[in-house]
Amino acid sequence: MKKLIRDFKIHCCPYCRERLIYPDEIFDKSQETLINTKSEEHIIPKSLGNDTFVLPSGIICDKCNNYFSTNIEKPFLEIESIKLLRCYHLIPSRKKKVPPINALFCGDLTELEYDRHMNAMRLNISPETAYKLYSGIKPKMFFTKNISLEELTNNYIVSRLLVKIFYEAKAKELIDYVRRGKPGKIYDYEVTITKPIIPFSGDDFVASVNFVFENKDYVKMVFNLFELCFTLNIY
Repeated sequence: MKKLIRDFKIHCCPYCRERLIYPDEIFDKSQETLINTKSEEHIIPKSLGNDTFVLPSGIICDKCNNYFSTNIEKPFLEIESIKLLRCYHLIPSRKKKVPPINALFCGDLTELEYDRHMNAMRLNISPETAYKLYSGIKPKMFFTKNISLEELTNNYIVSRLLVKIFYEAKAKELIDYVRRGKPGKIYDYEVTITKPIIPFSGDDFVASVNFVFENKDYVKMVFNLFELCFTLNIY
């Protein structure tokens, strides 16, 4: 792929149509700030465990790359159910931090956090909760929220990420809709749970993209994320 980019350079970003400027086109160091092909584009966000399914630098301009990271990927990663999944599977962010989640312990709201140095889960309790334990009260409960399909269904943020993944995976001509899509438009998709969600079960992480064809045309994109399955309908 990188050799293909060097031999047959893409002249403009497929999203914003801005001219792509490569390092070997700049001979004056004072113009290095003009280079806009420095970053690779993760088709599935890196914070979902993806290190290999990427577009190499030189395809998507840095400005659009940053835009998607801030306005599409980050809002998806901040959805409560997605944070729960990332914590259950211990998937860190770019800053090597697994997102903490809220839990109910001894009737009090606490925070469950992964300590990567100790490779252990830590429960951050309040002084009030600690006092209960020191007083000899046995813990009566501990649970976290469930994954909510309702939260993930008919969701503009989820829809937009799925379309971005599809367009980048297959470079369809409608790629421009992600960057300049109609505000608030929710694309047609479904979300299901493929198997029981067992927190911290140690299952191998799997994030994959598959396509369904009909008469040689794309009709569906299937995005598997942990125990969730997102199906984007293509028209």
